Amino acid sequence: MKIAFKNFLTTLRRYKASSLLNVAGLTMAFTAFYVIMVQVWWELGYNRSIPDAERIYLVAPTDFWDENGSTFTPQSPRPTGERLIELSPEIEAGGPLRAWFNTQPAWIMRGGQYVQMPLKIITASTGFLETMRATAAAGDLTDFVRPNTLLLARSEAERMGVGVGDAVWLAEKPFSAAEVRPDRQYEVVGIYDDFPANSGLAEIEAMVDIGDEGMDAPNNWNDTFFVRLREGTDPATIARRWSEINAEVQAAWAAKMRPLWIERYGQEEVDSWDEEDDDLPGCRLIPLSELYFERALESSHWSPGSRPTTLSLLAVALLVVAIALINFVNFFFALTPARLRTVNIFKVFGAPTASLRLSILFEAVGFVLVSLLAAWYVAFALQSTHLAHYVSTSISPIDNPGVLLLEAGVALAAALIAGLYPAWYITSFNPALAAKGSFAGSRGGRRLRTALVAVQYVVSIVLIVFTFFCYAQHRF
Repeated sequence: MKIAFKNFLTTLRRYKASSLLNVAGLTMAFTAFYVIMVQVWWELGYNRSIPDAERIYLVAPTDFWDENGSTFTPQSPRPTGERLIELSPEIEAGGPLRAWFNTQPAWIMRGGQYVQMPLKIITASTGFLETMRATAAAGDLTDFVRPNTLLLARSEAERMGVGVGDAVWLAEKPFSAAEVRPDRQYEVVGIYDDFPANSGLAEIEAMVDIGDEGMDAPNNWNDTFFVRLREGTDPATIARRWSEINAEVQAAWAAKMRPLWIERYGQEEVDSWDEEDDDLPGCRLIPLSELYFERALESSHWSPGSRPTTLSLLAVALLVVAIALINFVNFFFALTPARLRTVNIFKVFGAPTASLRLSILFEAVGFVLVSLLAAWYVAFALQSTHLAHYVSTSISPIDNPGVLLLEAGVALAAALIAGLYPAWYITSFNPALAAKGSFAGSRGGRRLRTALVAVQYVVSIVLIVFTFFCYAQHRF
């Protein structure tokens, strides 16, 4: 190993230009791979860090306005959802939230003065908290069922400088007049640990209890229901049960309201509604872990991702590394005529072929490791640049250990792939052939170098064209 390391240092000193170009090219490729994979990793892991995310489902009825029944909505009537949970022993936990992610004014008392702060607050239920396994950082999260109480996320409590027992004044509703009203004073009864940043729940900064809102209004589709199913439960069974319950709830409500409707709209008009209501909406349960890429859901908040875009980014990251590896192999082969004489002198003096191949392979691994460390250093430097704003999360290597391990694995595999064949190829020649110096002009050598360069150009041009199409798509 010591001899292989000395040979690596000798290569760096003897072939300075080639070594510098190798390290520079691999560093740029690994940096690009790292930055792209941080975004891809974030998107592929969206919602998955919530405990039991694979067993948590969004109850998504078919969109009432979609005649084809191919679009679904996250909103549903509360009476139907509550009865579904009550009548389904397969559901471990479930509950609604009013997911209106609007920022509204809030006030705290500081130094005898009211200080206004923006706060993104939603209406939720204890069933929702249980479904998502929300954990308390302070206080009791179930206490917010009491009137005029609220829960705060830990980060918001720290930002506002409040704790359990402190008072917060809320506006009557989002975008309402910014004034403090005594009847809108709320007590902070619990502080919960923030939901994961790469989830659709990350924006929730505060919660108030939903109470009985909507329980007597089956025609109001205002609630988003999440349920956590027991292991082995078929989601389709729960979806069919929702449809059956909803049909019963809607029929009971229609019978109750029918006299009023007839009085207001007339018998003939109401009878025509009966024909329209024959086809009640169905339902689908969408896994929380797959919600990010769900294109059939009529919601930009719960399903903001695009699977084709994410897979395209993954393909670009792999192609960038592929180009760098081809370039790396080309440099190795470009040095073959110059190195062939040295390699065969070692052979003449009795050096084993396996030892020579290991030495060349060690060089490849050394170049890759040096480039990888340089790429991580560049990634640190990129944190303070404008490029970091294009990634949905922090690009600091400290914050992305999973991506670092993945890249290290890819780099090691790349080193083995890029180094094995040149190591075998350079040491496979007969010393007599090497002494004549006939390799550089041999037909086999020319074909190999031409093929590698051709592949490199094709992949590069494909990436350039792909980039222009992405730019055109974003402008559109």
